[in-house]
Amino acid sequence: MTARLADGGIAVVSLERLPDDARRPWALQPTGTYAHTAAYLAEAAAAAGLRLEQHDTEHSPRLEAGVPVLGQLAVLSRAPAS
Repeated sequence: MTARLADGGIAVVSLERLPDDARRPWALQPTGTYAHTAAYLAEAAAAAGLRLEQHDTEHSPRLEAGVPVLGQLAVLSRAPAS
């Protein structure tokens, strides 16, 4: 994502979330989707050179069998090159 994001640009991503006490920071769900801990999202964003501007851990990306899926919404930005 970083290579495609212009300097000063922002991206909004919606992800499934694992509980903070999960054994691993990410997991492949039975539905074939990945879920991540909030801490892992922040670490991965920083490693990619992105800044986590806003983070909502109460967001649900969709319903599954009528039940909201645990999720998170993040606003990421790329700092302009100096």
